[in-house]
Amino acid sequence: MIELLKKDYSSKADSFILPLTGLKKESTYEIRSYLFWKDNSIEDFKLTVVYKWKDYNDFLEYCRKEIFPVLDKKGYLMESYDNEDSTVFILDISEWAIDINMFLSGKYSKFSKEAKSCIQKYHLFNKNQISINIYSTLYPDTKVDLLDRLTPIEYVSKHYGIDINDLLDIGEIGSIYIKENETLTCEVYDNVT
Repeated sequence: MIELLKKDYSSKADSFILPLTGLKKESTYEIRSYLFWKDNSIEDFKLTVVYKWKDYNDFLEYCRKEIFPVLDKKGYLMESYDNEDSTVFILDISEWAIDINMFLSGKYSKFSKEAKSCIQKYHLFNKNQISINIYSTLYPDTKVDLLDRLTPIEYVSKHYGIDINDLLDIGEIGSIYIKENETLTCEVYDNVT
């Protein structure tokens, strides 16, 4: 349902799982996360994170200063792989197992307070705002000024003609991920750990 509030498919991994790692959104390097790659699956609490870079030595320094301290703190890093312009990290984020299971079921509003806080902090812009599609997915039954003082569920029902009782029964407006869109298909990486 989130695509009703945001027309294009957006990565559910980037929106809801990557923030749990503690990695920064405003990065020097393009960062993207995937739910599936090779034998790695979010269903086993493994998240695939890809960084694009132009200068490998500069990226290694960035890893040393910014990425590794975050990942080492929780022991998330399992493996890494390189190719000519990017690095893939495989993270074990099983500490978030309950929230990941909610994610896999499309029950975003059932995330723990800690997970919701990580997600909101990750997506903050202008120091105190979060995009409406993320906020509405996490809090579908909270009235929002931007949505005419309606809850996201009421707003979707009113503006998209979906029966309010059906939406209330579901209790969520966030859609479940599309596996093809959340799978890294590159196979040319060399293991470096």
